[in-house]
Amino acid sequence: MPDNQGDICLVLHGLEGSLKSHYPAGLLQAATRSYKRAVFMHFRGCSGEPNRLPRRYHSGDTADLRFVLETIRGRYPGKRIHAVGVSLGGNVLLKYLGEYGTDSMLETSIAISVPYDLAVAGHTLDVGTAKIYQRHLLNSLQATFAEKVALMELPIRIPEKHEIDTIYNYDDLVTAPLHGFNNADDYYNKCSSRQFIPDIKTPTLLIHATDDPFMTPEVIPKKSELPSSVEMDLQPHGGHVGFISGNVPFRANYWLDKRVGAFLRA
Repeated sequence: MPDNQGDICLVLHGLEGSLKSHYPAGLLQAATRSYKRAVFMHFRGCSGEPNRLPRRYHSGDTADLRFVLETIRGRYPGKRIHAVGVSLGGNVLLKYLGEYGTDSMLETSIAISVPYDLAVAGHTLDVGTAKIYQRHLLNSLQATFAEKVALMELPIRIPEKHEIDTIYNYDDLVTAPLHGFNNADDYYNKCSSRQFIPDIKTPTLLIHATDDPFMTPEVIPKKSELPSSVEMDLQPHGGHVGFISGNVPFRANYWLDKRVGAFLRA
């Protein structure tokens, strides 16, 4: 048995995701098979329990991740910690790694299907078939926001439902003012992870597909932007957190889980 048995692997989900999303089970199993104790981090309000503060979570909120990592290190001193972030969770993870440099508390990290440029990703969701996914996300965001409005008074103007018909509008009218940003553009500009990648010191694997329907190829960091600590695994197919091949579902090949497991073991 490897001497890293008992190390910790923290998994961060995407926008409006949870432990019930389609990808956590495979990633948690990949971590366990790589001799890591798997931990799943729910962002505020995503676990099924309402958040008790007006604020919620967003693509650049690294404070909660820092708190969770400090808590893990305090409970399991001496254990190495690894992290896997998916979509929004990957953006948070990369921003965090760039902010903290050599003080990340992480041994390695993996970021999957990351919206490296939030502005481009936000507008791409309002084009073509991606609108279907955008509507799904908006339904979840609006429902959760309505619950929060019913529970407490918020320090922002409460927009009418018809005002929020895109992710951009939601971020402009809710996410940005609720978390101290001037508007959606200010939020996207300050929280897009691409600008933080050159400062990453932790060994990190980026997994992305050029056919991701929610992002255009222009958001993908160029090789010249990657420091020696960061490796890009760019696949021609895989969609958004997909990477499944074979005779689905009877003989599906879950490539992503295998790739994550191999990197954790290495």
